[in-house]
Amino acid sequence: MNFIKYFRFWAVVVFSAAWPLLAVGQDFPSKTVKIIVPHSPGAGTDLIARVIVDKLADKWNQTIVVENRAGANGIIGSQQLVGAKPDGYTLLLQGATHVTNQFTQKELPYDTLKSFTPLGLIATSPYVLVVSPQSKATDLQQVLADVRGSSKGNAIGVGDNSTRLVGGVIGVRAKTGVLLVPYQGGAPMLTDLMGGHVSFGISSISSTYAAHNSGKLKIVAVLNNERSQALPTIPTANEQGLPGDFPTYWFGLFGPANMDEALADKISKDFAEVLSLPDVRSRFVSLGIEPVGNTPKQFDERIKSDLKLWDDLIEQTGLRMDQ
Repeated sequence: MNFIKYFRFWAVVVFSAAWPLLAVGQDFPSKTVKIIVPHSPGAGTDLIARVIVDKLADKWNQTIVVENRAGANGIIGSQQLVGAKPDGYTLLLQGATHVTNQFTQKELPYDTLKSFTPLGLIATSPYVLVVSPQSKATDLQQVLADVRGSSKGNAIGVGDNSTRLVGGVIGVRAKTGVLLVPYQGGAPMLTDLMGGHVSFGISSISSTYAAHNSGKLKIVAVLNNERSQALPTIPTANEQGLPGDFPTYWFGLFGPANMDEALADKISKDFAEVLSLPDVRSRFVSLGIEPVGNTPKQFDERIKSDLKLWDDLIEQTGLRMDQ
């Protein structure tokens, strides 16, 4: 009899301790969820958010609001997340600039690792070199020749600090000075590129895929170790005589620091399930995006790996981007 009472007592204690953790996942979400996109409408990150939102809203049976908070290469929107409660109702969908800002800013208003909870890698999309429809360049070497031979005009437009770093790497490896023109976001850079106000640009496939297919832009090189499944006929930079590894642009989901582990796992799992839906995957592929959907731990490891990769690239090339 005493044994039964003893067992019941400890069963109640254990269940009471575990219940808050179970309840976190079961109750979420019970109100509107906001996803911050720290880039301009029409940018790759924004496109991804729009594809996911409706499906996720159906799954959660809640309203999801996408809020564009562009500026300072995603820092403004990221800082807004840092100040939010870690309850899952404010999330951030950010690109690889989350990593590269570490190397292009003298000081950040947050810690790249400690101020966020990585929730999952949403998708990847290689960097590409694109040219305006007015340009006669049809491959990477012609672009480099035009850049070398131009005193003005044939500059390379970049929409954020990750593409700025990629442009710097291209210049060092090609042993030529590259004039980089920074824009406040990828969308305005591509608008100027299509209008012929800048001759060349560096972007992601996701941001340029539709314009390339419609003839408004020309993608002449995939800045990746392998050709893209979305653009199998476009050769890589390596194939065109510019050796070396290039990082891959990615899109990831973040929460504020100190999120409950059970809540983080639930959000990550739900996003991954949406990404596995055939119509979502098909839409991503049509945008030149490779859907992923992994765990918080795997995404955290990817971020740390990319930080090391960029650090190594900057050291190898001698670039100083934090000026």
